[in-house]
Amino acid sequence: MMRDHTKRKNFDRLVDQIEQEILNAIRECGPQPYYTEMYLHCSICYKKKKRTELRITKDPEQIYDEFAVCLHCIDKLNLTVSKSERALDFKARTYAIMRIISGVLPFDESEEKPLTGSE
Repeated sequence: MMRDHTKRKNFDRLVDQIEQEILNAIRECGPQPYYTEMYLHCSICYKKKKRTELRITKDPEQIYDEFAVCLHCIDKLNLTVSKSERALDFKARTYAIMRIISGVLPFDESEEKPLTGSE
C-alpha cells in the first residue's frame, strides 16, 4: 500500500513538472497548438485518436523500440502495454495537457488572483 502511495506521489510530481514546462513554454513563446495537442495518430492503424485512447507499447516486430498504439489495436493484436519511463512520461504528459485544457491549474500566489466571474 505504501509503495502504491509513493508511486502515485512520484507520478503526480511528474505531471506537475510537465505541466509547468508546458505553461512556461506557452508564456515564453506564446500559445502553440502542439503544446496541448490531444489527438495523435495510432502507429498501427494510423487513425487519429485522443491521447487518452493511446498507450505506449513495445513494437512486436522490433523495428522500433516503442510507439503509441490505440486501445483497439492493442486488443486486436494482443500487444503488451509498456511500463517504461517513456510510457510513464506519455501518461503524465496526457494528464498535464488535460489539466491545462480544463483550466485546473495550481494557483501561484505570486501572480494575480484569478477572476471569479462576479468581477
